Amino acid sequence: MRMKLSDRLLIALYAILGLIALILAAFYAWAPDPLRRAAAAVVEAVSGALYLRILAVLLGVAMLTWTARVFMLAFKHEASRDKESVAIQRTENGAVRVSVAAVDTLVRQAIGRIESMSEVRTKVVNHDDSVTIKIEMALSGDAHIPNVTLLMQKNVKKFVEEYSGIAVREVEIVVFSIRPAEIPPIGIAEASGLSREPRADGESDADGELESI
Repeated sequence: MRMKLSDRLLIALYAILGLIALILAAFYAWAPDPLRRAAAAVVEAVSGALYLRILAVLLGVAMLTWTARVFMLAFKHEASRDKESVAIQRTENGAVRVSVAAVDTLVRQAIGRIESMSEVRTKVVNHDDSVTIKIEMALSGDAHIPNVTLLMQKNVKKFVEEYSGIAVREVEIVVFSIRPAEIPPIGIAEASGLSREPRADGESDADGELESI
C-alpha cells in the first residue's frame, strides 16, 4: 500500500510525540526525588493558568485525532484490483481497459501464424498496466525448437503490443510434447535393396538364366 505524504508526516509526528511521552515517563519513574519535586512544582504553578488548560485540551483532542487516523492507516486495505482487465490508458476523461480474454485472443491470433505446432495452451497474467504471456505447446519432430520458440516470442510480443497497446513484460514458452515426424512408408523390396528395373525386352530373370546355361 502506497501512503500519501500527509499520512507519512502524521505517522512520523505521532512517533515523535510517543517518544517524548516515553522520555517523560522514564524521567518521572527514575529521576531523583529533588528533580521530581521541582517538576511537580512547575506543573502545579502553571496548571492554574486558563490558557494552559485550553492548550492541554487542544493537545488532547489532537492526540485523539492522530491516534484514530493512525489506526485507520494501520487497518486500511488496498482497493481490490480488477484482474479481469488491463489498463492501457488513463486520462482526465477516464480509464481505458482491455479484458484479459481479449488479450488471450490476440495471443492466439499471433500464434496461429506459426507452423510446426500441433497443440497450444495460453495464459495471460495481468499486472494491471502490463501482462506476462505464458504458452505451452506441442511441436512436430522436425521443428527446430530454439528457432521456433524465439520466432514465437518475437511475433507474440510485437503483435499484442501493436494491436492492444498493452506492454508485454515477457513471453514464457514451455514445450511439453514433441510429435514424431511423419516418415513416408518404405516398401519391403526397397528396404532390402532387392528392387530391380524391369528388363527392356520383357524377358524374365529366369529366362535369362536359362539362356546363359
